[in-house]
Amino acid sequence: RAGHLAIAIQASSRVMVSLLTEEDLRRFPQPEQPLFSAPVERSLSFATTLSVGGTYYVILDNRRGEVPSRVSLSIRSDAATAGGPASPGATAPSTESVPPRPSRLRRVPQTHDM
Repeated sequence: RAGHLAIAIQASSRVMVSLLTEEDLRRFPQPEQPLFSAPVERSLSFATTLSVGGTYYVILDNRRGEVPSRVSLSIRSDAATAGGPASPGATAPSTESVPPRPSRLRRVPQTHDM
């Protein structure tokens, strides 16, 4: 099922950001087909549609950094379309007894020193 993902990053110094599938995570730091990869100079935002179910990884890479970088990361996601499971193997609840829910879009801000 398709899902939408929006990511916003702010960094105090240059870091690389990559969005990877589980398969490409195993190949890191040389993924074959990253879903997204770009340097973050001060701030960067991007959005994508994930058309295949699975686990995805956001990698913040500061291996070439000469100084520590303070990073703030905000992720918003709508993991599954209405009426379907959020992940493979999950079961959707019966719609007969479940009241309407608010949007599944959520924001998870995090700040880390790298």
